[in-house]
Amino acid sequence: MAGAVVGGYILPPRLAGLGKQLMQGDVFAPIPLPRPAPDDTSNFEPSPAILLTPTCDFALKESEPERHVAPIEPLAPDDPRLARWQGEVPRHLLLLPPLPDLLPHGGLIHFRRATSVHANRLEQGTRLATLDKAGLRALLAGHTTYYTRAAIDPDRVPLPPDDPRLLWQAIDAAEAVASLAERRHALQQALAVAVQALAQHHGVVAPSPEAALAWLPLLAERHVLPPSSAAAVAGVLDVETTIRALYQVLPANLEPRRAQFDQVVEQLERLGGVLQEPHPLQLTPALLREAGLANLIR
Repeated sequence: MAGAVVGGYILPPRLAGLGKQLMQGDVFAPIPLPRPAPDDTSNFEPSPAILLTPTCDFALKESEPERHVAPIEPLAPDDPRLARWQGEVPRHLLLLPPLPDLLPHGGLIHFRRATSVHANRLEQGTRLATLDKAGLRALLAGHTTYYTRAAIDPDRVPLPPDDPRLLWQAIDAAEAVASLAERRHALQQALAVAVQALAQHHGVVAPSPEAALAWLPLLAERHVLPPSSAAAVAGVLDVETTIRALYQVLPANLEPRRAQFDQVVEQLERLGGVLQEPHPLQLTPALLREAGLANLIR
C-alpha cells in the first residue's frame, strides 16, 4: 500500500483515522504534557508523544479514560549525544527512527517523563503514525527494561494475535516476493495470520488457521459478529477461494492473473481496518452457547 509505511512506522491510509482504537506505539503531533519545575510545580509544554499503553494500568485494550504516554524529544542534526553513547542509549531513553515532518532526524522517548493523560486529549489530537512490528517490540522491551532493569530481547516480546501490525508485516512480505508463483505461498501465510487475528479479535482462540477458517463462517451465519466483521469473514473466504484457484495455474501462466494477486492484498488490507475497531465484541462462553456454538469454547 503506497504511503502506508515509512522506515519503522505505519502511516495512513493503512493506519485508521479518528474513532478507531488507539494502539501502543501510536505517535502524536505535539500535545500539552507536564514538565516538572524546580519549585515542584509543573508547566505544560507541547511535545510530540507516544502512546505507551492504552490505559494507565498497562492493559492492552482500552477500558478506562486514562492513557499512558511519554514525550518524544526531536533530535537535531548531528546530535553530539549519539556519538557519545556509541549505540548504548541510556536506559531511560529509546531512540526512534526519523519520521517525516515531526522527527526529521529521529527522536528520543523519555520514559522518566511518562505520564497519564485523559483519553479525550489523544482522541482529539493528531495521530500521525504508529510503530511497526519491530518498533513496537523495541518500545515494549525498552519500557520494561526501564522499570525492571531486566535485559529484554525485543524479538522475544509477544504481541497480541489480533494486532494489525502482524497482518501488515505478512502482507508486506508477500508483496515483496517478485515471483508470482512464490507469492502465492506468502499470501497463503498472510491469510493464515488474518483468520486467526479476526477470530482472536472477538475472543475466539482457534488452535490453527484451518480451525479459524472453519469457525468464522459459523459465527457469521449465526449473526453473532458485528456487520464489519461478518463482511471481513466473507472477504477472507473470497481470498481463500482466489488463492486456491491461483494454485491451480501453471507458474508460466500467472502473469495475466496479476490483478487477482492485487485483489487479495486489497481484501487483506480491509481486514487490517477491522482489527483497529475499538471495543470489539468479545464472544464469551455464554454468547457462544446461546448461538449453539459451544464447540468453539476453549
